[in-house]
Amino acid sequence: MNFLNRKTRFVLNIAILLTVSVTLFWMPALTVSAQTNTPSASIPNDYGLTTTAKGAKLPVGEVSPVEIASMVVNSLLSVLGVLLIILIIYAGFLWMTAAGDEQKISKAKKILGNAVVGLIIILASYAIASFTIDSLEKGTGGASDTSSGGSSYCSINYLGRLV
Repeated sequence: MNFLNRKTRFVLNIAILLTVSVTLFWMPALTVSAQTNTPSASIPNDYGLTTTAKGAKLPVGEVSPVEIASMVVNSLLSVLGVLLIILIIYAGFLWMTAAGDEQKISKAKKILGNAVVGLIIILASYAIASFTIDSLEKGTGGASDTSSGGSSYCSINYLGRLV
């Protein structure tokens, strides 16, 4: 294979890697999923999705638009919060490894300031969204699970219960 250049060898290696991964990992999964449910099988028709959703405190069955909106907003704010925490950690790392370089320190301070302001905005928007969605549920007569003392927005949270 000395006659092949680096780019051709790279493409050939990737093609071989993809072929092997498809053969070893995806084909057994396809053959297992092709099996039919027999009366003796203990797998329910929904493959346990309803039980899992109930265990994760997700709404099952008919879901109101308010519940969908609360899940979307909560997920989006959670992802943005995690990204901002990662930015804060990155700014701290940048500051610690600056070794006295004023440009790196000022860059780290700028990133840190912006990330903290963004995190405050995310927390404020979470509070506003929680209040708005709770008011919508009460106003429309939607199902509200406030027995735990928290708002219904927090009880629908599928990434973790806020107490």
